[in-house]
This record gives sequence, structure tokens and C-alpha cells, in this order.
Amino acid sequence: MGGALIFTGNPSPCVDRDIEPSTAASQALREHWDAFEAEATAGNATIVFDEVGVTSRGVEYIDEKDLPLEDLQVHFCPDGLGEATGTISSPGPDIHVLMRGTLDLSGSKPRIDVREIKAGNLPGLFGGTEWIVNNIVKKSDADILDVEPHLTALTIEDGSATLTGGPQ
Repeated sequence: MGGALIFTGNPSPCVDRDIEPSTAASQALREHWDAFEAEATAGNATIVFDEVGVTSRGVEYIDEKDLPLEDLQVHFCPDGLGEATGTISSPGPDIHVLMRGTLDLSGSKPRIDVREIKAGNLPGLFGGTEWIVNNIVKKSDADILDVEPHLTALTIEDGSATLTGGPQ
């Protein structure tokens, strides 16, 4: 039985695209964000994200929050949701995870709204996916985005996401 638990597989993302994160892509996203933030403070503004920029910034964010997640890949799916895949290092076998969701823009700070988690190499009978949300995502407040402009709308399409914001 133990051997079967080790080989429970890897969850498959919505699209088959490998993303190579880079410092340059993260820096470009930060520059676009700064321009968006200035525009949104004065009035309505829109910014379009691609998967390379978001994955690159996400890798930095994971390091800043000291999360035990490696090999991050962020995809914007044709069904209007975003996905993040990666590997959680554990004392046993590494856990390959896929999280699907969107942003909840209803509060004072945007929050990552995880709607589904799939975890390979982690038997469901041990409450694995709930453990991931509670002890990895929420424990470090990694689901709360500390951003200044008031965000009003998010649209996700295949390969890109568009975010709208404005003054509060």
C-alpha cells in the first residue's frame, strides 16, 4: 500500500505550456504595475498580465513569503480561472500540487480564492489538500495581496489576465 501512495501521480494543468521564469520578466511586470498603480490612483486603469511575468513574480513572492514551494508555473486557463502548479518539499516524497482559482476583490485587500486543489503523492484520506491551504497558503497570509490600488475587475483568458482598478 505504501508504494501505491508514492505513485499517485501529478495533477495536469489546464494547458501544456512550460514557462521559464526570469528576473527580467519579473522586473518588467513590476514596472508595468507601477504605471498601472499611478493610473489607478488618478482614475480607472487596466493592466494585462502574461503567464511568464506572473510566474516570474510568483517565484519571487514565494521566496519573500518563505513558502516550501518550488517549480512554480502559473497558467491562465481558457475556462476563466488561473492555475498554479508546483512541488512542495516534504519529509516523505515531494508533493506535486495544482491550485485553481481566481481573485476575490470584495474585501479591502484582494485575496487569492483557491477553488480547487489537486495533490499527487498525497493520499486524500489524510486531509492533504485542506492541509495545503491551511498550512502553506493561509498560514503565511500568502493568499492576501498587499497592493495599493483598489482592484475592481479581473478577466482571465487563455494565456493572459486583465485587471482593472481605480481610486477607492
